[in-house]
Amino acid sequence: MAVYGDWVDALGERIGAPGAALRLLISLLMAYPMAFFHRKFMYGKYHNLQHILFILCGSYIGYFNYGWQLMHAYVCILIQYVVVWVSRGTLFSVVFAFVFQMGYLLAEYYLTESEKYDIKWTIPHCVLTLRLIGQAFDVYDGHRDFDDLSKDQKQQALKTMPSLLASAAHIFYPGSFMIGPQYPMKRYLDFVEGKFSENGKPFDSIGPAMKRLALGLFYVGIFQIGNIYVNSELLFSSTFKNLNFIMKMLVVGIYGKIVLYKYVSCWIVAEGSCIYSGISYNGKNDKGVIQWTGCENIDIYLFEKSYKFGHMVGSFNKCTNTWVAQNVYKRLKFLGNRQISQTAALVFLAVWHGLHSGYYVCFFMEFLIMNAEKQFESIITKNSALMRWHNSTIGFWINVVILKTFVMCYFGFCMVPFTLLKYRQWGPIYKDLYYSGLLIFGAFPAYAPIIKWLVKDGGSKPPRRTEGGLENGSGPSNTIPQEKASVKSE
Repeated sequence: MAVYGDWVDALGERIGAPGAALRLLISLLMAYPMAFFHRKFMYGKYHNLQHILFILCGSYIGYFNYGWQLMHAYVCILIQYVVVWVSRGTLFSVVFAFVFQMGYLLAEYYLTESEKYDIKWTIPHCVLTLRLIGQAFDVYDGHRDFDDLSKDQKQQALKTMPSLLASAAHIFYPGSFMIGPQYPMKRYLDFVEGKFSENGKPFDSIGPAMKRLALGLFYVGIFQIGNIYVNSELLFSSTFKNLNFIMKMLVVGIYGKIVLYKYVSCWIVAEGSCIYSGISYNGKNDKGVIQWTGCENIDIYLFEKSYKFGHMVGSFNKCTNTWVAQNVYKRLKFLGNRQISQTAALVFLAVWHGLHSGYYVCFFMEFLIMNAEKQFESIITKNSALMRWHNSTIGFWINVVILKTFVMCYFGFCMVPFTLLKYRQWGPIYKDLYYSGLLIFGAFPAYAPIIKWLVKDGGSKPPRRTEGGLENGSGPSNTIPQEKASVKSE
């Protein structure tokens, strides 16, 4: 049970927001004054005192939200630290971390999950689970032959065992304790040691941080207003059932977008505090401009301009996607099969989210969609006439409008089970939509040969769109860079 619940719940009732959600937002905002204090008085100094400060601040935030349920975090941190310290650098420590932390999380889900999505102590424990497993991996990599490591592993490997204070502070860092973002222990240690600075002073990050805070609060407002009109109750209403198929899909698409804004807004607010503190520092670009993308969890430009599922998946929850790519997908490289690695990564994410059937359907749909989209693109790009049309300015924008609408609708189709969780809730909605997403994407391999025959082309290679326009012409480029799209998560 959270402390100070009465006044927060009363305020939430007055402004139309659940008390738990309001406490979460307040907690994300608390990280800003804490970041100010750290920048002003402790940046790059007194490493152990910094660890203690972060542990105390993060613990207070956890207690503010969930009371003494915070003790679960202490238990997991302490047990893993003892085991990794005793067996430091061995494969056993990684296996133990994976089994123990995921087992503890699943036990929590089994004992606490309800019929709806709840904001409860398992949310920060999700973040803790990945972070502790990542610590074990990094210590393990630090004791392996350096030449056997990948580029990412070389950058994150820990050759010496971090202290218990450092390990706990990495978990409780107030800017990322509640909902992330994920980042490796090495980034945290470099931050504490003052490596993200110039002449011992942190870079000026106030402007970029305030811009992210303002943007995050803007999306909070969009979600609050949108959720009034398009919410799960609408999907269960007779109004929705009486709509035709196209209108139902549009409503589902808008519903999915609004639901995503709930996560997007929180990620941006959290990222702002990480920028303010300086832990998001990611070097300078070729022009000497500081990049504050080290803890970027949402590429909002790509997210809003998405006209492909790959764009959508690659644009949000980037830090968690990176963690899963590095610690699940890439570490299964020895299997020699990308499909198996991709499936394992998505299954891991589904299990990590919880035990509800909706999570598994959502990630199964992602698997179907991403594979169908890749196959469809490989077929279409071989037709020179279609590509000339797409690469023309008017053709490109007509395609984008159509594709954006299609992507929005079927991304919403994926979000229905993710948010409604139980089959008895999301099943009837899928029935109202004629299971169209499963049919379109699941059956794609069956009708792909027909599409291939219809668009078969032996013509010349079409002009290619480049950053400056078309390869054989002029005009502005409308291309959105393709982000690495592997997995998505909460």
